[in-house]
Amino acid sequence: MQNWKIVFVVNSYIDRPGNIGLRVGKVIDKLEELGIPSLVISRGGRVGSEFVRVENLPAWFGLVARMFNAVRMYANKNFRSRLFDIKIFEWLVNRKMEAISRFVREGKGVVHLVESSPELVRVFQRAGYVVILDVPIAPASFVVNQFFLNKKIDGFSDVSYLVPLERKAFELADRIVVPSIFVKNCIEADGMASGKIMVIPFGTDVGDRRFSRSVRKDSALKACFAGVVGKRKGVDVLLDAWAKVCDQSDTLFLCGRLTPQIKAAISNLGKKANVLAPGFVQVEEFFQASDLYVFPSYLEGSSKSIYEAMAHGLAVITTFESGSVVEDGVSGLIVAAGSVEELAAAIARLKADRELLWSLQKGAFDAVKKFTWSKYAHELIEQYKEIGNA
Repeated sequence: MQNWKIVFVVNSYIDRPGNIGLRVGKVIDKLEELGIPSLVISRGGRVGSEFVRVENLPAWFGLVARMFNAVRMYANKNFRSRLFDIKIFEWLVNRKMEAISRFVREGKGVVHLVESSPELVRVFQRAGYVVILDVPIAPASFVVNQFFLNKKIDGFSDVSYLVPLERKAFELADRIVVPSIFVKNCIEADGMASGKIMVIPFGTDVGDRRFSRSVRKDSALKACFAGVVGKRKGVDVLLDAWAKVCDQSDTLFLCGRLTPQIKAAISNLGKKANVLAPGFVQVEEFFQASDLYVFPSYLEGSSKSIYEAMAHGLAVITTFESGSVVEDGVSGLIVAAGSVEELAAAIARLKADRELLWSLQKGAFDAVKKFTWSKYAHELIEQYKEIGNA
């Protein structure tokens, strides 16, 4: 890759927990370790070095993007926040094209683009660069078809305006990278040929952690959820399922920002179930205190919280739509999204069978050790090499 220059164009912050740019930072670290130069264009967060050149977008852009999102969340759920975000991002990145040209010079550029912008794909390809489009979550067409049009669940915004943008970006990109079979299937359902879509699961860092759980003899069950505590993540379904099969001796921790609907649902449960909502916290202590991680989401890319829960030795109950690396019956149980009955049955099964619970805990810990951030970075760099030499 001596003549190839890697350019990261990311509509997020690099190296910041909770942001898409966190995992991009892992790839930049690996490139730096290998002595391969890269240019990073993002909202900020990365410090330049010998092999990493940084071109931050203006600080006001992050503030404006958060303001747009706040309008959508609290004032008008159908406000086209993402469209305004993307258009400003395109304008700002276009102003960085001279810096990109100076960086690439006589070499050949591979652009890792984290934003479904057909405008930017065209700009980079006209400049002679190849483009890898990073798609971290299911496309807008899935949201529109599955939720918004048929009102399957409340709370989803109308993102139909994003569908033509995403489809054109998928069509134009030289390669598409996704974190799960679920996302790949969604893009293929939009008519995209599967040959240019590569599945590279996310990662986690187990470090020197060892599996130390044992088979518990008492009947009480402790389970945990982490993320935005809302309907999109299936938390309303979880509450209904929990109330069906668990009692006051069992504890469900809901870690994260509570939406008003879920806050009301918890209140309505009263003394039927022991549900604790500690808020936005460091989840490690709740992972350690729990037996089970439950994440019944309707829509993800590949939930990073599941990787983290598995790294703490938790068995997982989740959905195919969560895009996880959980193998049904080996490291967890897979249930149908939106099914109170299936979720309740899975929870009851693990509450009753502690040998199975322990087996899934061990299976989860062993499985996730294969999915490191180093492996994630290595597989992406192999994509850069392959597409660059094509």
